[in-house]
Amino acid sequence: MFCEMSPPIETSIRKVSQDCWVLGSGMICERNGAQTESCVASWSDDSGSIFRLRTENNPTLQSVDAACGMQDRIHFAGTSAAVWKIGNVYCKVKSYVAGMEYEADTISFVRSKASTIPLPEVIYTWVDEKLCRTFLLLRQIKGRTLAECWSSLSPYQHTNIAATIARFCKLLAQNSSPSLQSISGLGVLDSFLTKRPPHSRPSWMPYPLGPLRPGELADYLHQSQPTTLLEIPEKFYFHHSDLGPTNIMISKEGSVDGVLDWESAGYYPWFWIATKPLISAGFNLPLGSENRYAWAELLTKALELEGFEQALGQFKGWEKAVESLNTASSCMK
Repeated sequence: MFCEMSPPIETSIRKVSQDCWVLGSGMICERNGAQTESCVASWSDDSGSIFRLRTENNPTLQSVDAACGMQDRIHFAGTSAAVWKIGNVYCKVKSYVAGMEYEADTISFVRSKASTIPLPEVIYTWVDEKLCRTFLLLRQIKGRTLAECWSSLSPYQHTNIAATIARFCKLLAQNSSPSLQSISGLGVLDSFLTKRPPHSRPSWMPYPLGPLRPGELADYLHQSQPTTLLEIPEKFYFHHSDLGPTNIMISKEGSVDGVLDWESAGYYPWFWIATKPLISAGFNLPLGSENRYAWAELLTKALELEGFEQALGQFKGWEKAVESLNTASSCMK
């Protein structure tokens, strides 16, 4: 069911003045404001300005012009996600329901397991339970996204970037789990593997899948097609799951400087790692590119060189099972 959050996600951060922002229902950020006991985080930008984030029980919103906050908003996706830039820090706001993994915890996990992977620095994160959304402050990574600079890079650089990302995937996949799950045993967020949420569920509300052990996953996939035998993995491997060209930061020299957006990361079937680039539009290059599928194709080849196998047939079986679940749900309405 299409339904906006209340208040809408794009109004999660509002600008009170040139030097003051209201974040959600209980935080204030001030440029060059005074240090107080309620300050929970601070950072400086290239100009030397200091930004301080502090708690505020009842921030006054009556004088806030919602349109003013749009000046700092750099991304807005549907009803459930938006990003602002305050100084040299990005603030990601996402819709939240209980049972979701925190992206900050996933970044911390990756840093502890694979220190060679360049990651954004987490400044601060919190859940605004009153507004059902998470806030995540990340320090800016210099450079441009792969999507932005693809056309200016050489074929050699394209290949080298794909090889680097594939090595990162192999390093992460050394971590396995007996369940399809997040790092702490919660569900994962990947719509390609999940049946549609109930029609009554608001569109802004995330719909995690799992955690599911092999037997539970078999029951999930076979409940609408009991005679169809799908290959059910016995083990699951840690993977980013969203390595599209907008989530990879590239330096001036053409090397990987950062990997962004870890909210979908978790333990997935082995086949999914090299298969998803071939079926997800999130791996496409921007409109106007000579070959929009070049990154997906190059990354898949690099993953295969690292020992991963793309298995479109296996995914098609999973997809068919999910479609049957969707059909069964529609018939029950």
